[in-house]
Amino acid sequence: MCTLTIVPTAKGLAITMNRDEQRTRAEVGTLLSGWSEAHQVSYAYPLDGLHGGTWMGANSHGVVLALLNRYQDPGRPDAESRGLIISELIRLPDIDAMLDALREGLGQRCNAFELILIGSGRVVACHWNGTACSFQEHDQNRPNMFTSSSVNAESTVALRSDLFQTWLDGKRGEAVTAEMILEELHLRQERDDPSSSILMSRELSHTKSISQVLVQPGRLEFLYLTEALLPGVAATRSIADQPRHRINIA
Repeated sequence: MCTLTIVPTAKGLAITMNRDEQRTRAEVGTLLSGWSEAHQVSYAYPLDGLHGGTWMGANSHGVVLALLNRYQDPGRPDAESRGLIISELIRLPDIDAMLDALREGLGQRCNAFELILIGSGRVVACHWNGTACSFQEHDQNRPNMFTSSSVNAESTVALRSDLFQTWLDGKRGEAVTAEMILEELHLRQERDDPSSSILMSRELSHTKSISQVLVQPGRLEFLYLTEALLPGVAATRSIADQPRHRINIA
């Protein structure tokens, strides 16, 4: 259960993701940063508290990865954690190397997922349904949304897609900013249907955190709004005051 948007802005490309997860499943609450000596690349990603994996990562070659579960495909109880896929791929130098790793079998012992790879003017969606892997290219110069839900998937995806398109239609002619994307989309909860909202809330699960990466010429900024921060940010819109991790893009 997650929602990812990829939106060009005046300052760069804003990639924003709501992670929807069980209320009882914790996140570590900090960004892990590291360096791959083999590929001369630095990287950062938030950590899941259960398996130590992640759902979103970025590196110094300007590549951003985001992972969504595919609930429409059957799973198996002995599958490996999907969260470990990005922590391996993000150390590689570019999208082509990552796609090669996926074609060679990385992640294919996991349950079904959709992995979105963004960088070098490309948006590539990798679909793994548990038995076969396929790839689809998308246009980075236009806004894109990817979303999934374990409950009422068809209607939930339709509602979120409509919200996204309605918001885009209302912004024609305006200079969209990363802050606007957070405030008006990812921190938005529909009073009549919080279960299907982009900022989702259900009895046993909710939006656990929001991550946003802004890719700019020569620099990448990673904003990570944890579960503890979300209520305050949603109420006060104090996004500018939140700490950001910065990576220089080679």
